[in-house]
Amino acid sequence: MKINHKYFLFINIILLLIIISSCSNNVVFEQSVPINEKAWNYHDKLSFPLKITDNKQAYDLIINLKHKENYKYSNVFFFVDIVGPTETFRDTIECVMANWKGKWLGDAQGDEIVHHFRYRTNTVFPEIGNYTVRLEQAMRDTSLQAITAIGLQLNKYQAK
Repeated sequence: MKINHKYFLFINIILLLIIISSCSNNVVFEQSVPINEKAWNYHDKLSFPLKITDNKQAYDLIINLKHKENYKYSNVFFFVDIVGPTETFRDTIECVMANWKGKWLGDAQGDEIVHHFRYRTNTVFPEIGNYTVRLEQAMRDTSLQAITAIGLQLNKYQAK
C-alpha cells in the first residue's frame, strides 16, 4: 500500500492543531510598562486597566518585574491599589528578589533579571465592571535605579 505523503502531512498538521487548541490559555490580561531613565520614582504610579466580565471566575494576579543585575536591594515593596466599580482595596506587599546569599531568584535574560510575583491567587472580583490596578514603589529610597519594566498579568485560576 502506497502512502500519500501530502495526505500524511495534512493529517499530522490537523492533529497538532487539535492538540495545541485543547491546551487552554489562561492569560486574560498582560501588560508591561517600561521604566524610563532606568529609575522608578515613588511618585510614578503605574496603572493597569482590567475589564471583569465574570464575577464568579477566580483569578491569579501576578506582578512582573524586570531589573538590571546592578539593582542594589534584595527586595522591593509595593503599594497596590485595586480600584473597582464601587470600592477600592489597598495593600502593601514585599517581593523578595534574592536569597540570603544575594543570588537573584528570578530568571536571567542577558544582563536583566525577570521576576514573576504571585500577588493574589484564587481571587474573585466582587462585581462585573472596569477595575484599575495601580502599582507604586514603596521603598525608602524614593528613586529605584536599575528597574527596567513593571507589569501585571491576570490569569484564570486553575486548582492544582
